Amino acid sequence: MARITVEDCVTVVPNRFKLCIIASNRARSIMSGADTQFSDKEKPAVISLREIADGHVDINAIESSIIKNIKEHNGLDYSVSNETHEQVETAFADESESIPNQQPSANFVSENIEVED
Repeated sequence: MARITVEDCVTVVPNRFKLCIIASNRARSIMSGADTQFSDKEKPAVISLREIADGHVDINAIESSIIKNIKEHNGLDYSVSNETHEQVETAFADESESIPNQQPSANFVSENIEVED
């Protein structure tokens, strides 16, 4: 099977930080016994990235679950509202805007470095 990369997933979840949180949460649920359409021979992190890239998981449901777990862990009441979801989306959008969009360079080392022995 072909390798899965983050670039395959950013078309579904454009924010890499958000992708990391969602993929790790999904991987934990796979380790806990959640059903998946992919082979059990692969690691849960790989399976979760494949599911995200192929659109097999509900991103909004995972986001809501993450928010609910954080609030419950901190002893807060959880109530679903559009305002809360909009606040999360705004926070993720603000975070992604603050990061410059850089293209990886073809050559990691662009300078010739001379070493004297």
